[in-house]
Amino acid sequence: MRLSLFVACAPGLEDLLRAEVLKLLGPRKKCEIVPGGVELTGDERAMMRLNLELSLASSVRLRIGEVTAKRFDAFVRKVSRLPFERYLKPGAELTVRATSRHSRLYHSGAIAERVADAIQIHFGSTSGGKAPAEARAPVEATGDEATGDEATGDEATGDEATGDEATGDEGTATIVHARFVDDVCTLSVDTSGAPLHRRGYRLESALAPLREDLARALVVASAWSGAAPLVDPLCGAGTLVIEAAMMARRLAPGRGRRFAFMDSPLFDAAAFAEICASADARALPALPFALVGSDRDPGAIAAATANAERAGVAADVRFVHASLSDAPAHWPELKAGSALVSNMPFGQRVSRGKTLVALHQRLGSVVAALPERPAVGLLVADRKLAYVTGLDLHPAFHTKHGGIAVHAMVG
Repeated sequence: MRLSLFVACAPGLEDLLRAEVLKLLGPRKKCEIVPGGVELTGDERAMMRLNLELSLASSVRLRIGEVTAKRFDAFVRKVSRLPFERYLKPGAELTVRATSRHSRLYHSGAIAERVADAIQIHFGSTSGGKAPAEARAPVEATGDEATGDEATGDEATGDEATGDEATGDEGTATIVHARFVDDVCTLSVDTSGAPLHRRGYRLESALAPLREDLARALVVASAWSGAAPLVDPLCGAGTLVIEAAMMARRLAPGRGRRFAFMDSPLFDAAAFAEICASADARALPALPFALVGSDRDPGAIAAATANAERAGVAADVRFVHASLSDAPAHWPELKAGSALVSNMPFGQRVSRGKTLVALHQRLGSVVAALPERPAVGLLVADRKLAYVTGLDLHPAFHTKHGGIAVHAMVG
């Protein structure tokens, strides 16, 4: 079946996500960047591969259809005629999320309720009788004033806003999105379930944990070769090093987890098993070089070690208790293709002002003293601090981390 897909990501990662989609599905695939993600068409196999193998996406949505409406009675009637039976099972537990911008129908809670009603009407009519009570979907209002892009209004999750660790448990409800813009409502269904950046391994954290998709984006933007050592001198819970190891070993980010599409009429178990087997066959059994993270907090090292074990890369990484000044003594030789990446403190982990300046100056001195300069990727809240390092860095992308605007500086 030809499917219209929207792959959502954190704002600012759209270019990197498009490159990843094209690497996965082929360079000739038509893939358009839109605010908050990319749009493309594909079949069920493409949809399943995107969920399993994308590392920079937060969700894969399947577009059900569009309706134009200025009154709720017409809205319910038109929505009830959409082909929900292709994408949802009758009686499935649903959550409806709605946003509205520049539309006569502006109340997101009322829009979500009407979509739930329309889905119940649809399955009642297609089954030849009244829909079961389970078809009445819970609704979730996500704000009447959406920002206009796909990802930042109804895509934000709790850990994006607060920085809290996620367990990966999103419940069993399938999410239906209703997005009104200029009196046109686009209906889509989330095929992912729990956000894709929740790989399932990061159950223990240090201060200011970095989301997995942002960690992967920084590693990619740093231009690390993936074939030489990588180090993180301020590793925290180890997310950057773990994501780098998974990337170098070509491990599918979604391996071992469930997806919402597995409970839909689109799911072909045999085809998905084949896709998973193919992804596993491309993975490397081990890395012939070292990836090292260090931190002055012994609790962070313990968390990073446990996370690496759950991620299946414990044999590929090493975490050591060391200060920034002492860290180079534990590093492998950094040669051509190597990288140093780090999620720099924003003021939450250490005091602001002179302390942060001194930390960035020290990092610059550490890199400058190396026999051969590695590629560098730093995530900072203040670009001026990146320049304090004295390294030749330039912006790669900017996004939000824990509600704070941050910049990836690479060079």
